[in-house]
Amino acid sequence: MKVNPARDYGSRPDYLPEFMQDSEVSEACQIVMLSYEESHVLEEASLNRFVAFRSSELHWEEGSYTIRRLCDDGNDLALVLREMLAPCVEEYDHVAIFWPNLLLPTVTLPVRVFIDRVAEIWDTDPQFWLYPVGGPILIECLVDGQVTVATIPST
Repeated sequence: MKVNPARDYGSRPDYLPEFMQDSEVSEACQIVMLSYEESHVLEEASLNRFVAFRSSELHWEEGSYTIRRLCDDGNDLALVLREMLAPCVEEYDHVAIFWPNLLLPTVTLPVRVFIDRVAEIWDTDPQFWLYPVGGPILIECLVDGQVTVATIPST
C-alpha cells in the first residue's frame, strides 16, 4: 500500500515516549498532538525552509548552521540541548517536535518539559527536529548523536 501522508500521519501515537501517553504523568496534559494540517503549518514556518538530504536529514552547507555538536547518549544530548534552549525558555513557551517517521504525530510541549524529558525522548527516537514555536531557530538531532542548530531562512 502506498504511503498517504494525510491518512498515515499520526496513526501510531503509541510510539511516542511513554510520558507523553500516560495520563497519570502531570506533563502529559501539557502535550498537544497536532493534526496533519497543524503540523504542516509549523513545518512550513521552520523545517521545510531547509534543503533536505536523503529523506530524513537536512543538508548543511558550511556556514549554514550556527552550532554543531556531537553527543554520546541521551544524557549528553540533554545537557547540550539545555544549554542551547536556555535562551528560549524565557522567550518561547513551547517547542514542536517533528519526527522523521510519519506515523508519529508532531507534538508541542512546554520548553521546560522538553528539557526535563529530553533523555526519554532521545531513547524513544534519537532523530527529530525541534522548533521553538515562533522562534528563529531549528535544531536537528540525528541518530549518530549529531546536533545542529540553525537560523531558519526567511522565505
